[in-house]
Amino acid sequence: METILRRYVLRLFAKNFGAPEMAANMGSSPIPNYTIDNIPVTNGQIEIGIWTDANANNWAAFDNFELIRK
Repeated sequence: METILRRYVLRLFAKNFGAPEMAANMGSSPIPNYTIDNIPVTNGQIEIGIWTDANANNWAAFDNFELIRK
């Protein structure tokens, strides 16, 4: 029987800001810092979030988000 290992996607994204969606793939580092830099907000709004395609009952926890205007 062949074992197939699957890597699940975990992604930080920014969308609905007046340009195409931007994203950063996330790993499993113990204390990671992920950045999407230079987001060109042209419509006065932005949606940020985390997306995954993991199995049911898998989980992740996130805190300390910052959205900084440059």
